[in-house]
Amino acid sequence: MRGLKVSAALLCLLAPLGLKAQGAAGWSEAEVVARALEAPWIEAALSGAEQAAAGQARRVGALRDPALTLQHVQVGDELEQGLGLAWELELSGARGLRASAGAARLEATRQRGLARRAERVAEARRRWGRLRWAQAQVGAGQRWREALRRATASVRLRAAAGDVSAYDQMRLERELSAAEAELRRREGVAALAWGQLWALLAGAEALPRAAPALEGPLLPALPPPPEALVEALAAAPTLQALSLEAAAGERAAAAATRGWIPKLSLSGGYRRRQSTVEDAHGYGLGLGLSLPLFGEVAGAAGEGAGKARVAQARYAAALREAQGVVAGLWTQAEALKRGAEGAAAAMKVTAAQLVPTAEAAYRGGELGVLELVDAYRSLLEDEDRAATMAWEARAAVVELDRLMTGEDT
Repeated sequence: MRGLKVSAALLCLLAPLGLKAQGAAGWSEAEVVARALEAPWIEAALSGAEQAAAGQARRVGALRDPALTLQHVQVGDELEQGLGLAWELELSGARGLRASAGAARLEATRQRGLARRAERVAEARRRWGRLRWAQAQVGAGQRWREALRRATASVRLRAAAGDVSAYDQMRLERELSAAEAELRRREGVAALAWGQLWALLAGAEALPRAAPALEGPLLPALPPPPEALVEALAAAPTLQALSLEAAAGERAAAAATRGWIPKLSLSGGYRRRQSTVEDAHGYGLGLGLSLPLFGEVAGAAGEGAGKARVAQARYAAALREAQGVVAGLWTQAEALKRGAEGAAAAMKVTAAQLVPTAEAAYRGGELGVLELVDAYRSLLEDEDRAATMAWEARAAVVELDRLMTGEDT
């Protein structure tokens, strides 16, 4: 019977970590992410940025508008009227390069949108994990308090019978008071974590006072090895955006260097001249070339080339940073996961052996009350360590996923 009780207690301890048993039915991480992405302002912000970039791409790649002129000049008895059309054409091909640069900036904006979406996914997963951890902390605090309540009640009876000193009773009552206060603190942390998670979700309902049960393990699965992740980094949305911005800068700079090629202006129209002696009609044609003489072309080319170099440097620095961070995060996640599994194993030993041994030794007079309290604290510390390391491992995996794609790898 005692073995059954210990097994049931271990299942309760391990369920929040996802090491042996699944949690109670409730909100899974995937459900929380889906609700976080349903917020209407998310789509509005992303589609608005893309719309603005698409408009800019169309503007920089468009042909110049023709100009329509109407002339009416009267001097004395002479009247001159004209209707003309003028149009400036680029012969350098710079417009095509500007259009290509605009298309690259549009795609970069789309990639930035994917990166922002990935950040929201990661934030939802972080807040889910924090609430999951906080609920595990509350559960551990409740079990610690209940163990101390049972021990305090037993020691009170023994103190009344004269089997133990009054100090033992007072020491356990003090520990129970500390456990009650610690439990209130943990409940406050869980309430804050629930409020932060709720704030991220779509929906106008008022914040429920009680947080829902969360479903799923706190301890994460490890992503693929860091070598595979580093190889796939080039496809990450943020790095894709930087690469596209560098390409757009190069094309814009190339377009600026063609500014020395003159622009061709064509004009033509109808003219009428009327006086007391004649009423003549005719047509006019015009041809003009711009003369880039005063350094505007060189300035624009230098500005474009400089911006392209800055964008290339930002991409190289971001890629180098991401490569180092990805490798470090994977190693951290692996170490924390192994640590959490080790702490969970130690917790099983503490629950099954250390605490019952200390209780029996205390009843037999072999240990004092401080050693008994230390055994109870050891169980709490093991459970806290396992949950905290599992949460930290999950946070490292979430950050890894955000850097790569924003989704589970």
